Amino acid sequence: MVEEIKEFVGGDEIEKIKVMEILKKPLINLLKTYPLYNSFGIIEHYFDRKSGEEIVTFLNDEGFLKIEPKSFPRRYRLTPKGVELAMALINLDYSQETHEFNTRIILLTRVLIVLGILTIVITGLPLLDQFFQHVKNLIFNI
Repeated sequence: MVEEIKEFVGGDEIEKIKVMEILKKPLINLLKTYPLYNSFGIIEHYFDRKSGEEIVTFLNDEGFLKIEPKSFPRRYRLTPKGVELAMALINLDYSQETHEFNTRIILLTRVLIVLGILTIVITGLPLLDQFFQHVKNLIFNI
């Protein structure tokens, strides 16, 4: 198993953990070959050799990969559970991009609202002055 597994992670360490970010690319590459091909070395390429082999073993033990027995180099492919994980990671990226886009749209909308209010205030002052003058004439000329 992976030797570096810790029982807990401190809150200040969470942002430093990049395993899933690194693992996302090889899983998507494996998804491209699913279900026709067995692959080898894809995950190991993204990690150092020892960590890559441990991660492949871990993913096999968890049911995300199926390692072909007696193959050298060690060949593996995604299982249906691994396909679900790859799709979830793709959707996570998509939702993050959508969130960033929505945030920008909201910011742009706020800026445009402020500019619109400023435009009304600046160009509308003479009109307001005329309006109040008209109301004043109506009140005092009755």
